[in-house]
Amino acid sequence: MVTNYFTGEVLADKIAREGVFSQDKAMEIFTGILEGLKALHEANICHNDITPANIMLSESMSGTPEIIDMGHAARACKGSIPFDTADLDPFYCASANSAGVFDERTDLFSATAVLYTMLTGKAPWELSFNTDMPFAQKMLKMKRERLDNPLDVSKLPEKPRPHAPV
Repeated sequence: MVTNYFTGEVLADKIAREGVFSQDKAMEIFTGILEGLKALHEANICHNDITPANIMLSESMSGTPEIIDMGHAARACKGSIPFDTADLDPFYCASANSAGVFDERTDLFSATAVLYTMLTGKAPWELSFNTDMPFAQKMLKMKRERLDNPLDVSKLPEKPRPHAPV
């Protein structure tokens, strides 16, 4: 697969520098990510590694998000994974990934986890892992954490309301 030369800033760097995004800005970026995933999925390709580090805010396209790093891209996988999972970020992987399922739904889970990060400034379910822990063990630990501690989105900042005309 050949990709464009990207210029701009990765979303992870922007989050680290600026912190929490407004709901409107987060939704604008999230919508762009979903449009990119739609194009990939229509071509029967799953990205399998959607994280803030793999979203480029394109300088040449006024900050439009572009999906980068196609190193784990493949057709939907259900058990027979054609790529190494050791470097995947478990904070953005769906629980189904631990069973070898990598498909359109798991890409959407990852994109939604990125949205959560834009709105809170942190990855969902932040845990610590041993550096030598295999991906499957990380995902089992993550799955237990997700079951025991569902995300609380009730404390997200409210969407600014337009001012009433005077």
